[in-house]
This record gives sequence, structure tokens and C-alpha cells, in this order.
Amino acid sequence: MLSKLSAFSAFVALAVFAPGCSAEVAEPGSVDAEDGQENLGTAPDARSIVPRGAPVRRLTCPLAESSAEGSFRGKPLRYVTASEMDLRRAGWEARASIDDHALDGLVPADMNALLVDVRLVNGEPAFAYLGANGKLHETFEPWSSAKLIAASAAMARVRRDSAGAVGGPAKVNGTALVGDLVTTVHTYAPSGGSMGSSNAIAGYFLTVAGAAETNALLRDGYLRLTNDASEFHVSTAAGRTRSAWGENPFFSSGAGTWVMPDGARFTPKRDSTMVDDKPMSVMALGEWLVRLAQHERLGGSIPGMTNDDVATLFYGADPARYGGMSAGVSSYLANAVAASGAADDANATRAKLEEKAGADFRIFHKIGWGTSTTRSKSELIVAAYGCFPKLGREMVLVTRVSQAPASGAVVGNAMQKHVDAIVGAALGR
Repeated sequence: MLSKLSAFSAFVALAVFAPGCSAEVAEPGSVDAEDGQENLGTAPDARSIVPRGAPVRRLTCPLAESSAEGSFRGKPLRYVTASEMDLRRAGWEARASIDDHALDGLVPADMNALLVDVRLVNGEPAFAYLGANGKLHETFEPWSSAKLIAASAAMARVRRDSAGAVGGPAKVNGTALVGDLVTTVHTYAPSGGSMGSSNAIAGYFLTVAGAAETNALLRDGYLRLTNDASEFHVSTAAGRTRSAWGENPFFSSGAGTWVMPDGARFTPKRDSTMVDDKPMSVMALGEWLVRLAQHERLGGSIPGMTNDDVATLFYGADPARYGGMSAGVSSYLANAVAASGAADDANATRAKLEEKAGADFRIFHKIGWGTSTTRSKSELIVAAYGCFPKLGREMVLVTRVSQAPASGAVVGNAMQKHVDAIVGAALGR
């Protein structure tokens, strides 16, 4: 069940969508460059599998009630509700159901992986956190997977600073809708008035969100993780001109004016702080995505963020098609749930997924990849949310492969093997 680019999709990626993204750096103190790796010509898997037809911009997975008692790989597993965990209070991880070795043996001993399995218990979401190799809080270079944090933090920052008047549905500088910018970040292709590269736009979102503000959200202001060093690391180098994903953030001359359909407008202050790297853990990436996916059920997610903002992140701006995180390149989670074969094209995989999981499935995801010159490793990170109503399953999966330098297809096949193993165990295959 290994996934690879078809000759056609590889050709299209090279001929049309390769964005020429600028370099990004890797780990604290390094000068690791992306060396042009992150474009769809070298992507481990450039397919995006979405439901048929125009999207219903649903935020909450329609799960049936379930028991708090379950099992994973033959061992008892208890799901703890959001109210029991009390996510708004420090130390929630000690009250959660977390097993940092539940995935051991399904993935290599040096791999980072997190599966958050979600159930509906007594009308509220309940969670089980399953990690691998004791590495839930180990930080690593996330490459572009952390762009989902920058995009959502930017919308939340604008909402807070504009007293709730301006957010995701806005257009920036009369040029591009925020939702189209988010779509380009995830698809590496133009969308609406968005003509910048994924890296440039993500860098722009981070300058709007602000490094310090976003780091505060990663810590006590939102996630409240324990002993987790995930952050956008502020550079102290004199003359630094980078901002995590490149030299020239979109709208680099300023933060631009955000204008809502009703005419409300706000010009955010652009953060000039430079970021030289962005160590992240699977727990930070995963929990950020979990909270966004549970936005309605939890009565909110990132402080200030609204339903419209979350819908912009998940679906983009165009009501007639799937954009945003729905259109992220890659199909690892879809392939695993569908039990797709290597020869399947996107339509065949979607048909299998519809049969097994229902036509109203949802997958919101972001990948990041590149070859580290300091670690001499080819790396791939997948951060994905899935809602599969027919299976009665909702989950978040974050995984990282770091191996000897190899082609995108080789690294992608390794990732698919590990995602297949994790999802297969979750589904009891």
C-alpha cells in the first residue's frame, strides 16, 4: 500500500505548480537550507483527495456517542473527556490519557509519531493520545508543516487586535482573500488573487501573528504543554532578514490592510522580529490541530478565533471548491484509511475511501519536507486530521521520517508504510 506520484501528476507538478520556494532553516544554531527541495516536482506525494462536489464547510465531525472504554493493539484504553482534562488549566497532560509508547514497534525506534484518537462521550469530545518511542515532546525541524500554526495564529491575532471585527473572510491590500492565501500555502499553487509562493505567504502570516505572540500560544497562552520547547526561535544575528520560510515574505513592505466583506477593516502591525528556526514536537503540532478541529465542541480554540476563521483555514475562500487545509498536497492518511494500492490514482483512492469511511469524510492536512545539509537526512513530516463518519472515527496523526538522503518517492513510500501501520492498528486491521 505504498503511495507514489504518477507520471502525470509529477509532470503537472513540475510544469505548473513548482513555486520556487526560498530556503528555510532547520534546527537551533544550524544553517540548514532547503536547497529548493520543497516544490511539487520533488514532493513525496502531490495528490490531494477531497470529497466530491462543492464543500459543505463543516467544522465538527458527526460522531455517534461511544464508550469511554476502548482498546488499542489488545490493551485497554480509556478516553478522557475535555472537561476531565480541563485544557484551560496547566497540567492537563497529567489528567489526559497518554501512552508515549503505544506505537512502539509499528514505526522505527528513531521515529516521532502521535495518534490522537477522538470519541464522543456523554456529548463531549474524549481523547486518547498514543505516541511512539517516548518522543512526544522531542523537537525537530518541522519544515513547512508548521505553516498551519502561522496561518491560524495570524487570523487569531487580527481578530483579537480588531476587537473581533476582522478575520479570515477578509481581503488583504485589495489583492487576495486570506482564504486564497491559505490555499496557496497548502497547495503550492495560485488561488484567486494569491500569486505568491507558499513560503513567502507563510512568512507573511508569521509576521502578522508575531513570533512572541505565537510562542505565547504554544505555551501558557493556549496549548499549556509541559516540558515542550516548541517555538519560533527569535534570531539574535545582526542584520538577519529571514522570517522562518524565506527572505521575502508576501507583502514584505508591510502587513497590509485586511478588509471584510462588510467593509470593516484593520491594518495589523507587522512584526519585524526575525525567526531563524522553528523546533516543533509532534505533540505541539498535533495538539494545535486537535484544538482547531474541536473548535465548536470546545467553545473556541485559539483565543479570538471564530468559526469563520477556522472554516477559512480548513476550506479556503472559494465556496465552490475545497481549498485551505482540505487541499493540502499528499494523501497518506487517505491512502491508509482507504487501504489504497500503489497503482491507484486519486479517483480510485477516493472511491475506496467513500466506500469504507463515507462520502462525507474530511481530511485537513499539511506536510513539510526537505533535505537537511547539517544532518545529512531527507525528512518528511505529516500533520493530518481525519473525520470518517461511516467508520465512526475521528483522529489526528503527526509523523516524522528522517533517513539517509533519498528521492521524494523513497521517503514518501517509507512514510506511507508507517502511516499504514498506525492507522491499521487504530482501525483494528
